[in-house]
Amino acid sequence: REALACDSVSAFGGIVATQGPLAPVVQRLAGLDTARRGMPRFARGSNRKRLAARLAKDGRRPGAAGKPVVLWVDSFSDAFEGDHVAALAAVLIDAGYTPRLLERTACCGLTWISTGQLVGARRELERAVEVLHPFVEQGIPIVGTEPSCLSVWRSDALDLLDDPRVAEVARNTFTLAE
Repeated sequence: REALACDSVSAFGGIVATQGPLAPVVQRLAGLDTARRGMPRFARGSNRKRLAARLAKDGRRPGAAGKPVVLWVDSFSDAFEGDHVAALAAVLIDAGYTPRLLERTACCGLTWISTGQLVGARRELERAVEVLHPFVEQGIPIVGTEPSCLSVWRSDALDLLDDPRVAEVARNTFTLAE
């Protein structure tokens, strides 16, 4: 959510974090070693929305020819620059699938988990189960853009939520390689 909120200020934030007298301070506070790796840049707009528009333009709507698959775009893949979301969709299409994008946000809660905020993680996972499980019920596989988000379903989510649907979501979420 926070990354998506930065969409409206991405140009300003990118300038402050990479240029001018405040850049070293911002980078140090963020724990970034820009000598070894460049600063991540916020995308201009949502990668998911951009892909949805492209799929609609190309006639790749739900119900189109091809096996249905949900392409779960996590918040970081959605908010940061890169063409990996579109590339993942292209591979799925070439493999005979018709990707569907989630209309509602589903967060795995990994940031919450890794910072010990388990109440927040449970809340995010409960919402995500509500979004993802209907696809599982329909037998539609879910392919995620971020393997670490998918791994949450296979371990942490099972420990944090007492809901049989969590195991069902875990069994039906996949990386592209799987």
